[in-house]
Amino acid sequence: GIALVKRTPATVTPITGLGATARASNDVNAIQLDPCDGRVWIGGITASAGRIDTFTVNGTAVANFTAVGNTGNSSSVSSIAFDINGNAICSSGAINSTGGLYRVDRKTNVITRIVGGPTWTGQAGTCNCVCTDNSGNLYFGVTGAPATVYQLPPGPNGDYAGVPTVVGTVS
Repeated sequence: GIALVKRTPATVTPITGLGATARASNDVNAIQLDPCDGRVWIGGITASAGRIDTFTVNGTAVANFTAVGNTGNSSSVSSIAFDINGNAICSSGAINSTGGLYRVDRKTNVITRIVGGPTWTGQAGTCNCVCTDNSGNLYFGVTGAPATVYQLPPGPNGDYAGVPTVVGTVS
């Protein structure tokens, strides 16, 4: 399930109603607050593998639930970040196969893989995390021994059509 955590005073309040939505499941593996409009973005696992949905919170209940879409790779959505244009970027699945990094257009909800697939020439493994910096660079990790961390800068149009570069490894 999902809980609202407040720092002061320290409280944890369960958010109810997710199971009553079109998702029909509390299978949540990734969660991120939208920096533009305050929606909550969630990525699925298990019965909801590959699903990406959004909602708002009304008091202690899910409201305005939107079934955004599915990555189509049958893997869990392991993390969610936001690109320089405010689009959700999700990591999911085997990067050298059906997984990678997926961009969710915030206006149309179209989900497009921007990194990965059978032509991926980097480290094989699960695309397991993604984050961004203030310049809009995406950083993502691929599991393995060692695990490789890549950087993907935004192009002149704010797209991410370039080639990721290795910035380090984690043992």
